[in-house]
Amino acid sequence: MDHLMLAICLFNLLTILMYFNNISLSKILEAIDSKYSFLTPYSVVLFSMGIYGSVYGTLCLSIERYLLVKNKKIHEKLTGLTMVLPVVFYAVIANIHRLFMVSTTCNDRMDMF
Repeated sequence: MDHLMLAICLFNLLTILMYFNNISLSKILEAIDSKYSFLTPYSVVLFSMGIYGSVYGTLCLSIERYLLVKNKKIHEKLTGLTMVLPVVFYAVIANIHRLFMVSTTCNDRMDMF
């Protein structure tokens, strides 16, 4: 079941990277007038997916460990894919609506003055 631990680590890494992107990198890009500030709404969605994946991955890991201790027959039937895919699927499906909550606009510098 190392696949589940790896998935949790990747979700945590995604969360940390998107948090850095949302907080620090967006301010830096605004300061240098970069063209990449439109990526912020998408990084918010990826940040939420990372949090959901981490929480539900940890929940799935605790269920897997419980089955290892209490019911070895069910635990032996489980594979890494049957534990990881529902977590990834739910993390993506639960955050699809966030793509439609925000929008981006492009303003010319001359229009602002």
